[in-house]
Amino acid sequence: MTTASDNARADLEAKGYVEVSPGNWRQPRKTTPSTPQVIKPVRRKVVAQAKAIPTGVVYKSDYERQFAEYLEKYKLIGDIEHYQYEPFSLELCDFTLVSNKTPTIYTPDFVVKWTDKDKICVYEVKGYMFSRDSVRLKWAVWRYRDKYDFYLVTKIQKGMHKGNWKIKPIGMKV
Repeated sequence: MTTASDNARADLEAKGYVEVSPGNWRQPRKTTPSTPQVIKPVRRKVVAQAKAIPTGVVYKSDYERQFAEYLEKYKLIGDIEHYQYEPFSLELCDFTLVSNKTPTIYTPDFVVKWTDKDKICVYEVKGYMFSRDSVRLKWAVWRYRDKYDFYLVTKIQKGMHKGNWKIKPIGMKV
């Protein structure tokens, strides 16, 4: 003999309900064919491993890669003898004499030897300049102004010259 509760149970099961716990029924989750989810890109800083030009050098930012392509064009026409990306670091201050701290250093983005200049040119490529970067750059200019010519390179963001490079000499009397 079937009771009313058995009939109710069979009726709920026939409709697709699932018994979660004794006396508690719920509808099953609707299953639909899986649709591909659109994943929004996450804003991140460009990482060193992200960009490289065919020479195999890996750059820390897209601006540095683009500036390397810009320098490569000048190298091909013969205006540049050679250029290097982050070839060395300049010691700004040696704190090891007074404490156990590491020395403060500045690593230039590009070092360029132009065919028509006697001094080696140091280029710092920036999308945005933090105050600590500005201080290190000014300190390097002050300490090594006799050996190198320093330039700050930014990209023009607005106006009819958008996308062009703005190359500004630092610490030189123009």
